Amino acid sequence: HFDSATYLGQEEVNYALQKVRDECNEVLNTRIFVLPPTINPSLPMALDDFEEIQYNAINQLAMSLREQWSTDLKNGIHDALQDTHEGCDVYLHEKSKEVYEKSKMKRL
Repeated sequence: HFDSATYLGQEEVNYALQKVRDECNEVLNTRIFVLPPTINPSLPMALDDFEEIQYNAINQLAMSLREQWSTDLKNGIHDALQDTHEGCDVYLHEKSKEVYEKSKMKRL
C-alpha cells in the first residue's frame, strides 16, 4: 500500500514540507550580488570597492543562513509536527530509542 510507505498522506508532514519549501524559496529569491542604492550602477566603480561591498553582502547572507534561516526551518518543522500524538509515524517527542529506530520519523 502506497499510503503506508509514504508520509504524503499525512497532513502534518505536507505542512512541514511546505514550510521547508517556503524557507528554501526565500533563500533562492535572495540577491547575492548587491549594490547599495546610493551607488549608480552605470558609473564605474573601483574593483576594491566592489569586492568589499560583495564580501560584506555575502558575509551578511551567510550569517543570516546560519542563524535565522536554520532556526526558521527548524521552527517550521517543529510547528508543523508538534501536535502529533504518540503512536503517530512522525511523533516528535518519542523518548524510546528502540521505537525511534524502527519509526518512519528516523527516515524523515
